Amino acid sequence: MVLDFWHNYKVHYLRRNNTLNFDSMKEFSIPSRIIREVLLNEVVNEMEVKR
Repeated sequence: MVLDFWHNYKVHYLRRNNTLNFDSMKEFSIPSRIIREVLLNEVVNEMEVKR
């Protein structure tokens, strides 16, 4: 996943505070393509953990 530094920091902040969701990312002005990547990666990670 290739994110620029600022958007990566915002995602990290939201993840650390357990508020990583679509609405919070939109409020932080993260672009849609990055939101899509982040959410898809979260789903994949959850599926891998459940296996």
